[in-house]
Amino acid sequence: MAEEISTLLTTGLLALLGTVAGGVVKGYWDVRLADKDLQSKLLLRALEPDDADERLKSLGFLITTNLISDWKIRKGVQQVIISGKENIPRFSPGVSSPRSAREDIEHQNPDLEGKELAFVALKVRHGDIIDAITPIFAEITPDFRLGKPKVGMQYGGTGGEETVLQRSGCIVTGVNLYKGNYFGREEIIQIELIWNRLTPQGLDPSAEVLSEKLGSGDYADIDKPPIQLRADPGYYIYNFLASTSNHTSGETFLHDFRIEQRQLPLRRFVN
Repeated sequence: MAEEISTLLTTGLLALLGTVAGGVVKGYWDVRLADKDLQSKLLLRALEPDDADERLKSLGFLITTNLISDWKIRKGVQQVIISGKENIPRFSPGVSSPRSAREDIEHQNPDLEGKELAFVALKVRHGDIIDAITPIFAEITPDFRLGKPKVGMQYGGTGGEETVLQRSGCIVTGVNLYKGNYFGREEIIQIELIWNRLTPQGLDPSAEVLSEKLGSGDYADIDKPPIQLRADPGYYIYNFLASTSNHTSGETFLHDFRIEQRQLPLRRFVN
């Protein structure tokens, strides 16, 4: 019986995925296709947690909130819930190794190697949580000005909408990460940047600017204070390491983020 229920759930899910991959249609059918795509992703997310209780909880949430509307899938999910957590299949996601934003941008632009590059802005793809980030660097010139911005590689997926967090004449000196539970897995749910203005005397500690908080947090549980990553006084963020989570639904999210800092160089006056 348990095997039949699991087969029904898996078969229904595969049918959904097959429908999504079937082709592009217009009007009403476009909406139906998008809805089926969303349902398949939600279900795959719910089946990823290591803990069976979490998978059971996530499936129950999808049913009680009517996020799963396809009657065949609803029937299969409801039967699995009734039969118990031991009958819930698990689809395993993966987490990438951290990548160095500095190394990647220097690989793209060999002329930047050895330059005083500061992290100045960030492109963020966001929806419920943070899908992806793309760093923007700028050279700190000898007379403490910022050079032309250089866009680095994107880390993460293509979901959500894109917002560019930037402030003219400023350097990123801090990042706030809000982590939480998203369908049974810990992810970066929201992100904020902090800037300080670069002046001829260095970074002005009194001219601090906080960005808007990106990531709606829908369907996520943030139960911890933010992780506050900060450059020390007299230092700037010259690199960060980012890792992503790759899911069986085909989605990729930003999973972890760490900064590396370097002391500001001594200002050299240029005639």
